[in-house]
Amino acid sequence: MSNPQLEDGYTKIANELIEALFRIRLSGREYAIILCVIRKTYGFNKKEDWISYGKFEKFTGLTRSCVYRAIEGLVAKKLLVADKQLGQTIYSLNKRYLEWVVADKQLVADKLQGSCQSATQVVAYKQPTKETITKETIQKKRDVTTDADKMSAKKMLVALINQNQSFALLSNQSRESKVNSWAKDIEKLRRIDCMPTDKIDSVIEWLYSSTHKDAVFWRRNILSGNKLREHFARLIGSMESEPKKSFTRYFNPQIDGEPNN
Repeated sequence: MSNPQLEDGYTKIANELIEALFRIRLSGREYAIILCVIRKTYGFNKKEDWISYGKFEKFTGLTRSCVYRAIEGLVAKKLLVADKQLGQTIYSLNKRYLEWVVADKQLVADKLQGSCQSATQVVAYKQPTKETITKETIQKKRDVTTDADKMSAKKMLVALINQNQSFALLSNQSRESKVNSWAKDIEKLRRIDCMPTDKIDSVIEWLYSSTHKDAVFWRRNILSGNKLREHFARLIGSMESEPKKSFTRYFNPQIDGEPNN
């Protein structure tokens, strides 16, 4: 049985800051990241600290993609400061809580109370039957790729064709088939993994254009949409840790449009 004692260690933090934190509305994942940063900084009498994605995963139990999305959200809300230095990211809690871009819980509760009072209509739930669940409706649920998904998949194919002879030899029908297949994986990146389209495009461009050793390694192994999704969080980490410098572009989607055969 656990028996925590102050003598075994404690985290020193201002009451005013704690009170500001429990007045705001955050997701469970975001609260987990915030508590992890507090533990790794204030818990060691530090204002900031380098924390790897692996450490976030270990301390919070979240997957890497969830860690990434939570950090992105907290930085956007100005609760978390992420300072990239020499390929590492230094994290700290922004204690100036008046700068936070978040909703106050009491304010949200007051707004919801009025709308909930008028929402008294009960909607009956109709149990689906074998007659209502058809092959057509199932297919529609699966086939939800957008033009943006297909465009991202096309950019990926253009890059592969321009650097990989085996892809350059594909027939037009095979190319279209690959684009459609990869678009489904990219759609899952957006819908299930909550990755924005511009971030997906940035990773694809970096992956198949950068001369950095990490990009060179990954592009030898990322030859499908499924692999792109599987390693996406790692690709983001590698991309963001690369020093900013010019790199060779294998394609320019706005200019090329079509692969070079």
